[in-house]
Amino acid sequence: MATLRRLKANPNRLADAQNAVVISLRGLATAYQRAGKISEAAKTYEKGIELIKESGIKTQIEIELHHGLGQIYLRNKDFDRALEVLQKTLQMAQEGHYNNLLYQVSANLGDLHLQAKRPGEAIPYYKKAIESIESTRSLLESEEFRSSFFEDKGQIYGGTVLAYLATGNVMEAFSYSERARSRAFLDILGSKVQLARSSTLMEHERALQARISVLQAMMVGREEGASEGPQLRKELAEAQQAYNEFLTKVKQENKEQASLMNVEPLTLKQVQELLDSGVTMLEYFVGRSAVWLWVVEHDRLRFVSIPINRSDLVTKVTWLRETIYQVAEKDKFNGYSQELYKLLIEPALPHIRGKELSIIPNDVLHYLPYQALLSPQGKYLIQDFPIYYLSSASLMQFTKEKKRASRVGEKALVMGNPDLGDQAYDLRFAEREAKEISRVYAESAVFVKEQATKSKALSLSPNHGILRPMRNLTKRTR
Repeated sequence: MATLRRLKANPNRLADAQNAVVISLRGLATAYQRAGKISEAAKTYEKGIELIKESGIKTQIEIELHHGLGQIYLRNKDFDRALEVLQKTLQMAQEGHYNNLLYQVSANLGDLHLQAKRPGEAIPYYKKAIESIESTRSLLESEEFRSSFFEDKGQIYGGTVLAYLATGNVMEAFSYSERARSRAFLDILGSKVQLARSSTLMEHERALQARISVLQAMMVGREEGASEGPQLRKELAEAQQAYNEFLTKVKQENKEQASLMNVEPLTLKQVQELLDSGVTMLEYFVGRSAVWLWVVEHDRLRFVSIPINRSDLVTKVTWLRETIYQVAEKDKFNGYSQELYKLLIEPALPHIRGKELSIIPNDVLHYLPYQALLSPQGKYLIQDFPIYYLSSASLMQFTKEKKRASRVGEKALVMGNPDLGDQAYDLRFAEREAKEISRVYAESAVFVKEQATKSKALSLSPNHGILRPMRNLTKRTR
């Protein structure tokens, strides 16, 4: 009683004590949730929210408590209560500029509507989540965000694709499939590829991103109702506007550089305009319980849904890869190969009119050698179709431009069988192959043995449209 009287006599100490209790309740609720004690977690989240309401304390923990409770309701498929709590959480995230939660809560609401068989209502929330992710690129550069990108944010793109498919909008589903690939591709590159060869651009971008990142961190760390809040929001809006203006300027001056700094996938119509009439493009997207396949040609689009759980697909691809190099396992390999052919290729065959295949894999399918898939007639896919791969259909706008430009005065840089100081590393006939290429391309530069160095490859490659190493140069350090 004496302690309570002392706390009441000192409002600041009372508020600190209440805040400490709220923090403890959040930690306890999280622990219950991770331990699978969902009922206890829900009650603890509710207790924390009730304490904040009764005491009137201002703390950013409130939004985390609401988010945790909303996720539990969603997990239990209590859609009505989940919708009420998550919508309030989203409002709090927007008002407080909690960007690290904004995309998560928006995605939760998308998942809610999708699970409740309301895909049309799910789409705006998924789009809000993706917009939040892509507008805070600087946060994605941290190791934590980078390592969890495919696990967390990749599912948001997949949910968007599924929602559009559920509404029958195959074209928009294709667009977000492309958007997911573009984002993943840029993340793999670390968002730092310099096609423009301009360090000034990259330094300017980093400075703008750092400014946004600092302001966002200050917004998250401030106390609710703090006097500096309005000024911080104003500065953050100005910083984001400056970054958008920078992107617009870069886009006008260098389209290729801008594509690496801001996700701008091609539309289906634009992709079809770039496709040659003799090419059929197979674009795959791996969902949790299905593989979605778009069969795209110059003048038409066909869509196929292949029912298979992702875990089963991973197993099948792994089995094939484990047997492909083992001669004694040839029969097993053939069986796995035929199974994957039936699963991934046969559904597309009725829609393929082209003589060449452009394959755009996704997820585990990046590890699948499509050319080795075996038809029921005993023919490998490569025997029926010339095959080439792209990580994204949107890359065609650059590969075609480069190909077109290189047709005039094609210059080939060929490196063959560099001297690694050990004859055991020699590649038989590599030198002969390198010299034969010089007969095909008149403007070619051929370097073999001790002349084929890494430093020479790096310095000369920008001036040649075709690069052909006839031996791995990474062991060469000169």
